[in-house]
Amino acid sequence: MKSSAILLSGALALLSSSAFADLKSDWQKMLDKYVKLNLARDVKGLDTFILDHFASDFKFTGKSGKSLNRQQWIDQTHDEMKMTGQVTKVVFHIDSVKMMGKDKALCKTSIVFEGTVQMDPKAKPATMKATSKADQIMVKKAGKWWIQSMTNTEEGMTINGKPFKG
Repeated sequence: MKSSAILLSGALALLSSSAFADLKSDWQKMLDKYVKLNLARDVKGLDTFILDHFASDFKFTGKSGKSLNRQQWIDQTHDEMKMTGQVTKVVFHIDSVKMMGKDKALCKTSIVFEGTVQMDPKAKPATMKATSKADQIMVKKAGKWWIQSMTNTEEGMTINGKPFKG
């Protein structure tokens, strides 16, 4: 199971207009909404969030190099929600924001997801912890900020406290 879709998805904060000094704060507030949707296991809310904040040409790239477009990201989120039992902790933190011109920014993020997962229908649920660091490129189109891409730079997962490579 890829941690990135659950986590990001993962993704992520964009507001229509903000001064540079407020971008990090505004985007963090938006990510906090994403965290609440994850904790509530609100699949419809997550779908709406993704459609409202991920550009139509969004591209996610995992550490392995595998890429997903926006619809594939939504589909993977659905699949992972089905496998996930209780969600006990979600943290999505913007570590830094660097402007790359007036309509483009790089957000470096840290993500933690903890919960239970049913790896085998005959076994007890396992505890899972997934962590990642990601670079998100944000672009401003028609006055609105969008997440254009997300690239995981670090990924880790444990199942019942033991490293898991998925």
